[in-house]
This record gives sequence, structure tokens and C-alpha cells, in this order.
Amino acid sequence: MRTESPLQAYLIKQARLHGGRGYKLATPGRRGMPDVLLIAGPTRFRLVECKSPSGHGRLDALQEREIERLYQVGVTADVCESKKHADEIIAALFTAR
Repeated sequence: MRTESPLQAYLIKQARLHGGRGYKLATPGRRGMPDVLLIAGPTRFRLVECKSPSGHGRLDALQEREIERLYQVGVTADVCESKKHADEIIAALFTAR
């Protein structure tokens, strides 16, 4: 994978395979928001910022600031760079109670 798109699609597919939902986010007017919303239940969700597995993708200042703002209000936002990490995020989300 050279771009983020296959990783985003993988996360969304895995969420659906586990009985949840995954959505690619588009947030016009709000730059820096994570790319994907994963939902495992009414109160179990995660936001995920996908970065290119090539190692060239890095969080920019807006993304870092937005993820910090999310943490301040108790929302988990992960940065994912590989299928292995995607699997860990899915496992944590769908096994948490």
C-alpha cells in the first residue's frame, strides 16, 4: 500500500465483518479531522487517522491539534499506518465492554 485509501477501506471492511460500521469521513470546513469513523455500538466508536504505510505520511499540525482536542473531550483517535495496527484497533474496539 502506497496511499491511505487501501488502509481506510480495510478498516471499514473489518468493522463491517465484526458486525459494526465504518465510514470514510469528509468534514468540509473542519480540516484536520481523522479520516475514518468506526462504530461498534451505541457508545463504542473510534476515529482513525490513516497514514501511508510507506512511512512518508506524517500528521500535520492541524491533525495533531484536532486529535488533541478530541482526547480532551474523551474521544479516542488513533493514527494507523499498517494493516497490523488496523487489526489491533479493530480488536480493541470490538472486544471492549
